[in-house]
Amino acid sequence: MVDAHPGVSGIYPLPDARDAFAARALLAQGAERTLDVQYYIWRNDMSGTLLFEALRAAAEVCLGRSDLEGLRVAVQGLGNVGMPLCGYLSAAGAALVVSDLDGNRCAQAAATYGATLAAPEEIHAQHVDVFVPAALGAVLNDATIPGLRCRVVCGGANNQLAEARHDAALAVRGIVFVPDYLANAGGVIDFHQETIDDQPAAVLASVARIGAITRGVLRCAAATGATPLSVADDIVRARIIRRA
Repeated sequence: MVDAHPGVSGIYPLPDARDAFAARALLAQGAERTLDVQYYIWRNDMSGTLLFEALRAAAEVCLGRSDLEGLRVAVQGLGNVGMPLCGYLSAAGAALVVSDLDGNRCAQAAATYGATLAAPEEIHAQHVDVFVPAALGAVLNDATIPGLRCRVVCGGANNQLAEARHDAALAVRGIVFVPDYLANAGGVIDFHQETIDDQPAAVLASVARIGAITRGVLRCAAATGATPLSVADDIVRARIIRRA
């Protein structure tokens, strides 16, 4: 492909999260001079803050909660989004069940936030109010959806649905799926806002808007009988057409 387009740069999308991770690892190993890293991935405040706002909005609209005291939340993955999110949730009084392949991170979450630990292969099946995928994608699939025991899925991982049809599969079970590209957009919003006004207060204010946006999407879905993902997709399409 490269030989066919000399002197031209481009992109090749990798829809599978594992392929994408492997590609990044190989590129890092083969780097001779520098690595161009998306810096916002390493800033745990923006993505974690936005995910917390989306989760709080979902708890309000879908669960009738005015606060998160006693809310049961299962967090899958304790990386640069999942671990900070645990801090926000713990401060708000939520009860946490967590899982990660790194035992040290699990121990940290247990010691710092009083989290209960679950095996990685069992975290999705915990009896909780909200399930938070914050690791690899495609975790909502034919094998896991039947075992879910939550009312809301709201996570920071990319491409949480293994296939588009799994949005409907969640709806059939009465589980609200907050669109992943809505709940995990903190890094992108942060990056864009900093090109306009990089003052911390301005960035945080921009990120905080996601709560209101999430409430609007969830309320529209409840009123129309559509899934939140289909509502969000329609909004995106309308905006793209309007700006074309």
